[in-house]
Amino acid sequence: MKKKVAIVQDNLLEFGGSEKVLETLIKLYPDADLFTFFINRANPQIDQKFGKYDWRCSPLQSLPWLANLQQYFSLLKPLAWRYFARLDLQAYDLIFTSSHSYNSKLVKKRPDALHICYLHTPPRFLYGYAHELSMFTRIGIWRTFLSWLRQIDQQAGKQPDVIIVNSREVQQRVKKIYKRPALVVPPPVELLFSSYPVLKKTRKEPKYFVAHSRLVKQKGIKLIVDACTQLGLPLRVIGDGYLRKELEKEAGPSVTFLGFVPEKKLGRVYRSAIALLYAAEDEDFGIVPVEAQSAGVPVLAYKSGGVVETVKEGETGYFFEERTVESLMKVIQKLQKRPLKMIDCFRQAQKFRPELFAQNIQRLATHRSVQS
Repeated sequence: MKKKVAIVQDNLLEFGGSEKVLETLIKLYPDADLFTFFINRANPQIDQKFGKYDWRCSPLQSLPWLANLQQYFSLLKPLAWRYFARLDLQAYDLIFTSSHSYNSKLVKKRPDALHICYLHTPPRFLYGYAHELSMFTRIGIWRTFLSWLRQIDQQAGKQPDVIIVNSREVQQRVKKIYKRPALVVPPPVELLFSSYPVLKKTRKEPKYFVAHSRLVKQKGIKLIVDACTQLGLPLRVIGDGYLRKELEKEAGPSVTFLGFVPEKKLGRVYRSAIALLYAAEDEDFGIVPVEAQSAGVPVLAYKSGGVVETVKEGETGYFFEERTVESLMKVIQKLQKRPLKMIDCFRQAQKFRPELFAQNIQRLATHRSVQS
């Protein structure tokens, strides 16, 4: 008898790492029923990737203008908790939840069903990691509210039968916060180049640095733009977000904003890159540094979170210890003195091919289903 499968995503606001995991899960289980709190159909990338599917959403989906709240959309997280706590999936045999902050892992299931949660991170705003609601942390009533939400999240952490995480960094967070083990399965990364001869033939003379990220606070794009503006270094910024207008006003003539660049065209940008500049704080995994390495481009990254696991110091990149212009400049100078090999970057990226993720997920789901 064919298993009935449900796939549950926290939300679909912008396209990032969790959405790439979701995309692969849907390909693996094309007949699955799909659930999410809110899908932002006004976002072209989200609509292109996921708009064709039949999503079962919260009642707030009838208010599409909510997407205009941008970073303040996160204030709706308590309502999202309520939605997922009431979501009854007892008709399903296999449930995948993809969770990072909206507590989709709270869903209800039958005792004999298998619930696998791909936990990108425990909710950042509850446990002191960099997040979009940090401006509210000094408000007393907000701190009391967060304490209550932490209690709910502790219960949610007990719900899944299996927790999968994207890095050892998040594995340690799960152990610390939920007091339970988690399996590490790196997320799928669509490599920009899968053949080294093709990469070598395509690669051009390096002309500029690249920053590639959602333009939000915790990604550290402001530091990179400020540094390249002060130093007059050529920089191409890939990505979009609520900080874009502010960054464009502050940026000097050496900085160019490309906005969203389709995956098929990313290779063209990276083929002339000197290095990827990456300043995300408390990164869970970091897909962009792997993409850069697949194009033979070294990574100069702030030493924080999962990026330490994907970039090899002195072989495929260098780390800077402080989020300052001076600290970033030191690693830029280090790269100039000690260039890194394109082949080493390419080989490191091959460890994160999408087919490896798919194989691991299917093997785990099949094995645990047989056990139960």
